[in-house]
Amino acid sequence: ILVVAPLAFQFVPARAGGAARRRMWAELALTLCIGFGLLLALRSWDAAIASYFSVIALAPMLFMAFRHGWQGAAWALAAVSLGFQLARGSTSLPASPEAWQLFVALAGSVALVLGASIVSLRRVNAALLERNWQQKEINARLATQAATLRDLSQRLVRAREDAVTMQRQARQR
Repeated sequence: ILVVAPLAFQFVPARAGGAARRRMWAELALTLCIGFGLLLALRSWDAAIASYFSVIALAPMLFMAFRHGWQGAAWALAAVSLGFQLARGSTSLPASPEAWQLFVALAGSVALVLGASIVSLRRVNAALLERNWQQKEINARLATQAATLRDLSQRLVRAREDAVTMQRQARQR
């Protein structure tokens, strides 16, 4: 359920354009290729190093969650889960298959929550940025109005001074 449910939401019409999705797929492929290369390199070493499989498996999910939110994390989780299922028969993992499934489920849950949090933070940040631009425009209009009022008040003061001066001159005549 943890792997399939987020993937099912991927097919709901999204706001992201084709370029964003292509970038997400390219980054996922690159991240998984690097991880697969590291796993192959570790496989040829000592069995004690095989415990780093979990760290390498966690990296694509967290990276994709950070870069592409919960959608990237969902695809990375599915790819890592599939990779563990395929690797289970060909390599000797340092723990039981149930322990690896539990680890992937836990790491996937963390990645999905992290991705959802990042998406939410990005939305809030965009809303704050929009509000700041609106406030900046309002402040510019207020500054213009304040300058206009300042000019008008200076004119009014000059007009009063001129009127007082004219009254004095009239009295003196």
